[in-house]
Amino acid sequence: MNRRLRLNYKEAMEFIDSMPVFTPAAVVNGTAAFDLVAMGNLLKELGNPQKKLKFVHIAGTNGKGSTAAFTASILAASGYTTGLFTSPHIERFSERVRVLVKNDKKSAEAESDALLSSQKNGVLVNNEKKVEAHVIKDKKEKGSSSAEAQKIDYVSITTDNLKTIEATEEELAEEITAAYEASERMKAKGLRAPSEFELMTAVGFLHFVKKNCDIVVLEVGLGGRLDATNIIDTPELAIITTISYDHMEILGETLPAIAGEKAGIIKNNSIVLTYPADEEVNEVFRKKCTDTFSLHFIAPKIDQNRVDRSIEGQEFEIPEFKDEQGVIKLDFDFGKLKTVMLGTYQVNNAATAAYAAALLKKFRGYDKITKETIAEGIASTRWPARFEILRKNPYLIIDGGHNLEGARVLKESFDKYFPGKKITFVTGVLADKQYTHMLSQLLPIAKRFYTIAPPSPRALSAEDLAKYINVRSHEPIAEPYGEKYEEAVKAAIGNAEEGDVICAQGSLYFVGIVREMLTH
Repeated sequence: MNRRLRLNYKEAMEFIDSMPVFTPAAVVNGTAAFDLVAMGNLLKELGNPQKKLKFVHIAGTNGKGSTAAFTASILAASGYTTGLFTSPHIERFSERVRVLVKNDKKSAEAESDALLSSQKNGVLVNNEKKVEAHVIKDKKEKGSSSAEAQKIDYVSITTDNLKTIEATEEELAEEITAAYEASERMKAKGLRAPSEFELMTAVGFLHFVKKNCDIVVLEVGLGGRLDATNIIDTPELAIITTISYDHMEILGETLPAIAGEKAGIIKNNSIVLTYPADEEVNEVFRKKCTDTFSLHFIAPKIDQNRVDRSIEGQEFEIPEFKDEQGVIKLDFDFGKLKTVMLGTYQVNNAATAAYAAALLKKFRGYDKITKETIAEGIASTRWPARFEILRKNPYLIIDGGHNLEGARVLKESFDKYFPGKKITFVTGVLADKQYTHMLSQLLPIAKRFYTIAPPSPRALSAEDLAKYINVRSHEPIAEPYGEKYEEAVKAAIGNAEEGDVICAQGSLYFVGIVREMLTH
């Protein structure tokens, strides 16, 4: 009788790191086409956990992570145990797999306690301003440092409304072990092995079933049509956020082509909510919804001139909206909504999530959703590295925008929050991104650049980026720091004058490093 394998967390992470991220090895070497067959085989080996779950499925170029966070918070505030699957992570791998519950002693204490009962060396995040790190001290081994003798028990960011509980190391190790064994069985049968993202999507499904989630907010990893998350059946709701240029080598060179890949998440008889877009993009969604007998709603865009904003948050109202054909009116009084999330784009993401909640109530029977729980969920949402202020005097803001649209809304946000102010950027880009177009947005508001090379084999060197900036600006305003991220940030802070604003911007992996450096 074969003994069952049991990976510890370190071994599980080593296994994950050894896998191709999105594209399986067999596809890279040309021996297999890219499809969802391997994902289907993996889930079959695991007993098809996704069949036991309900989903809100979210695709889009930008804004899908924030929209997922707002949507999950609203559902949890309404009393639904809500799974949240996102990628990539900012600081901890466990951020990708979370469960949100309402922090209400009368209605959710037992449910929350049950979720926490297995919490060992995991992370509890309770969306609020106060951050507490709780550590447990292990017995100090010979030769180990005091830092090595401490492990994080949980990190608590306290709020009165929600508890967000990340998967523990033990839970991830157990679930990755199950997926690893399933992958090995597939290979023994001559089937193509899964990629890292396919395997982690399956791990998320296993975790959410174990936690008895009422619904899961599922963020697409890349594209939509052939993304591992698209293995699910018709979701409760499909959301598509902004469409812009990114990953064109995979998704296509035009906006309609990119939209077509995103529209792949629309299945028969879906309820579909899309972000306002150009007519050529809307036509792609319109046709897909017609072909799949789906209802199509377009979320109205919030008038930025009517938003009451400060560096403490934003307050806005949602206009009335109808389905794309103008037939079905959604009678829902949202009232005034407040969010502590900054950035002009976040009011649109929050509004999209509010519309999504109203659609779930009207068409899918989520009757616990109310005007009050929508407001509570939006007010409770925290999502790091999106126009996030980490310190003041000087202001230091981090933002993960890494494409042309991300740079455009970042500039728009600085124009609204710091009008007329020149910004010091600590930034790096990938060589295969439209970085010249991105910089055309940032250069007009830039005071200085400290350039770095992001942690990626596709990174443009800090020296080449600085050279390009200095040529475009006709003066030496950029200084390269290579992979010395901490030195670049310290230089930006050290050289700042009174009233200066610094922005660490670029890939989520880079701003995650900056965030960890400044918050820990």
